[in-house]
Amino acid sequence: MNRRRLAGVIGAGVLILGLTRGAAAATPSNDDISTPTPILLPSTTYQSTVEATAGPTDPTDCAAGGHSVWFSHTATADGRLLATTFGSDYDTVLIVGTADGSGGITVLDCNDDAFDLQSAVRFDAVAGTTYLLMVGSFSESSGGELVMNLSVAPPAPSVDITVDSTGSFTPYGIATLRGTVTCGGGAQLATLEASLAQTVGRVVIRGFGGTKGSECGPSPTTWELTIQSDDGKFLGGRAEAHVFAFACNDRECVDVAVQQTVRLRR
Repeated sequence: MNRRRLAGVIGAGVLILGLTRGAAAATPSNDDISTPTPILLPSTTYQSTVEATAGPTDPTDCAAGGHSVWFSHTATADGRLLATTFGSDYDTVLIVGTADGSGGITVLDCNDDAFDLQSAVRFDAVAGTTYLLMVGSFSESSGGELVMNLSVAPPAPSVDITVDSTGSFTPYGIATLRGTVTCGGGAQLATLEASLAQTVGRVVIRGFGGTKGSECGPSPTTWELTIQSDDGKFLGGRAEAHVFAFACNDRECVDVAVQQTVRLRR
């Protein structure tokens, strides 16, 4: 199955723009921000951008260059959407935003090279809002055969952590922190790290600990990190903990940080 047919399964509606191969090329009708092509949800649109040009108000975020074409989508419901150029045969940059009222665009997000040389942008749509999507070639590279896809985005990854209010320490001054971690949207925990600071007299004892990867799912999973300081021993009493978690699914990543006062006990 070729790349164009593979990309076509992303959307149910198909709109074919431009001229067929072998015919004389012409500037696309959606070459300018003022004449975007409306697209539905879900949809896949095919067109040539070889003769597309760059407009004076075109954004250059993510190194977008010439050969730009424009699309618009008016959301009928709140929800997270996914726009991609997967299946295109040239180096694309994808930008999404809203009209700024002066003939330009307020950029919400952009992407270059999400998969190979093609782009993907996920954005939270609000019902009744019209979104503008620009596909440009990367920098000064040439245009080509564009495949523009719009669909409902898969769930976003999420990660939440809790930190127990009570930790422990050993006679050697090594502290242990505990808590729970919960992941959603198919995310897997990539990193769990914690720093600990405790004031002992006029001295602040600091330490750090971390782990790479751990089980994480929709139900809370317990975690435990050992914190050892290079400049002193942790003792019983209050300490300030900062815990950081980083998780990813197969499309994107998310992180969260929590600050918690803990009491260390033997």
